[in-house]
Amino acid sequence: MTSTSVFPTKEAAQQVINMGVEQGMNQTLDQLDALLK
Repeated sequence: MTSTSVFPTKEAAQQVINMGVEQGMNQTLDQLDALLK
């Protein structure tokens, strides 16, 4: 599975990273992976 996010600026992307969205998404995908096994 591939997930792509596009942001209008580097600053906007950094703001999302700083909010922990990347970590939360990784946790969600790990849970989905465990569920599908």
